[in-house]
Amino acid sequence: VYPQGGTWIYDRAGWCPGMATDVAEYDLTEHLNNDNKINIDYNVNAGSGDSRYIISSQVVTYGDYNFNVDAEIIDIKEPSNKVEYARENPMCISPRMLVKNTGKDLLTSIEIDYWVNDKANKRTFTWPCHLRSDEVEEIYFPIDNGIWSTAQSTNNQFFAELVNVNGAPDEYTANNTYVSGFDLPEVYPQHIYFFYRTNSFATENTISVKDEWGTVLYERNNLTANTLYRDTLFLGLGCKTLEITDNDGDGISFWANNDGSGFFRIMEVGGSQLKNIEPDFGNGTKINFTVAHTLDVPKLSKGPSYKLYPNPTTGIFTLSGGDLADSYVRVYNAMGQQIESMTTL
Repeated sequence: VYPQGGTWIYDRAGWCPGMATDVAEYDLTEHLNNDNKINIDYNVNAGSGDSRYIISSQVVTYGDYNFNVDAEIIDIKEPSNKVEYARENPMCISPRMLVKNTGKDLLTSIEIDYWVNDKANKRTFTWPCHLRSDEVEEIYFPIDNGIWSTAQSTNNQFFAELVNVNGAPDEYTANNTYVSGFDLPEVYPQHIYFFYRTNSFATENTISVKDEWGTVLYERNNLTANTLYRDTLFLGLGCKTLEITDNDGDGISFWANNDGSGFFRIMEVGGSQLKNIEPDFGNGTKINFTVAHTLDVPKLSKGPSYKLYPNPTTGIFTLSGGDLADSYVRVYNAMGQQIESMTTL
């Protein structure tokens, strides 16, 4: 049902408000007569029961392309505050946008400027492509945390502009710029834990946390039904994505079946609740967040240098460097679980 709110896994027969059927498109060129006329006989077979249909049809004709080289920005999917992209936003990794070849020639490269709020902080990159006429391609922007240094707490705008296409200025510039309003992701502390209860069909669910490079930092599957879990994580700086999935499409709490009720909360260690996840999330839910800082990674002054070795290890390790005298040390494994704590002499 996305992007509509809520969950409904059963056949809806198109009755939900705002639920449009799939658009059907047919190329009628081969049916043209010598006088360029087409006779169309259109009918709808009546459905059974209480059936009402609102039909919309158009016949569209196309002429020659207006330009040989022309690219158009269709939309920016991330960052965005549009409801249809709500599952991926607020984002904190790499922006994405849709570009279409609206010209006659094949597109092989697109040079793009992009910035947040202030063009003085713009970045530029070239996207190699093989885009034929009328084709649409999804473009991923390079990860550059500095682009977010001009972000504000509210009312942010992400700008993208096509500068050159195929190594030269675009022949039609009116469709080369796009502006997308967006919100900043939530900021969580490094030391958090997940407090959650599974429903009666816990094997349907998986839980994972990944960093901006897609590396899995935490993962849970094969969960036990109707069980409370408290999983502690100690996360490094940067963007993280929490994803919870359900292979039956009914989340961990759904009023229209008997799977039982679960919940999922993000908590601060030694603190309060950070977020309560809506349990009626259908196939899945995704939360993008940053750790200890907003999108722009602050520059840190160089402090004492510490080394822990060997790493990885399953036995004895050595911690050295800096001033360790009379210090309190916590050691965590790759899952963010505390395995040791000590006070140095």
